[in-house]
Amino acid sequence: MATRRWSLIGSGVHSEVWHRTGSAYCLQLFRPDAPELTPTKIDREYAYLQHAYRAMPRLLPHQRLLRLGGTLTECVLVKQYVSHSAVPRLHRVDPDRVPAGALAQLRQFLAVTRRLLAAAPDVGEAVLLPDIIDDECANLVIDNTGALRLVDTNRLISGRKLAELRGAPLPLDTHVIHAKFLRRMLLFESTFLGRRRSELARDPLYTQFLDPPTFAALLEHSAALGEPI
Repeated sequence: MATRRWSLIGSGVHSEVWHRTGSAYCLQLFRPDAPELTPTKIDREYAYLQHAYRAMPRLLPHQRLLRLGGTLTECVLVKQYVSHSAVPRLHRVDPDRVPAGALAQLRQFLAVTRRLLAAAPDVGEAVLLPDIIDDECANLVIDNTGALRLVDTNRLISGRKLAELRGAPLPLDTHVIHAKFLRRMLLFESTFLGRRRSELARDPLYTQFLDPPTFAALLEHSAALGEPI
């Protein structure tokens, strides 16, 4: 009988994800250069996402952090393996190719995420935003059953830091993470909700961070990356 092999299926700045052929689970191993990540933070933020997206029970893969020692490099994150196609990614997909069920889930995901973003100025640190900003859009995917899944649940985005910028144009060069988050939200709302640029430009949720020149700059940047809004 052939030995089932482990394959590297994901590699980020601070971790690697490995999967063994045929297994229902994968393993995430952390590098020692991630001081801002701790075992407690991993568990707390996963629980936060579970609560925030509780209306979408299938969105988050099941996971459990095995603590083999006190530091994150001594832990192994065991996660449900989500099988999905590498293409097309949601940042470049034709919405007509998205299954109806997944399209409904995308709309629900955007509605919940909008509520989190809207709440950020009021509750600050308590609000965290999902990481949907990766360049290849590999964190938010449609699995092989046609369901929407958020496969990366680590390193959430601070709502407090974004809320501190409310009322002034977002400095795109110095707040790159929040700029990417707003740009992806605009892209997804345009693609999957059919919202026009003019409508998005007047949306009070976005105008508290983006004035017309900043909004136009985000559109230009998005188009240059092959993600026209």
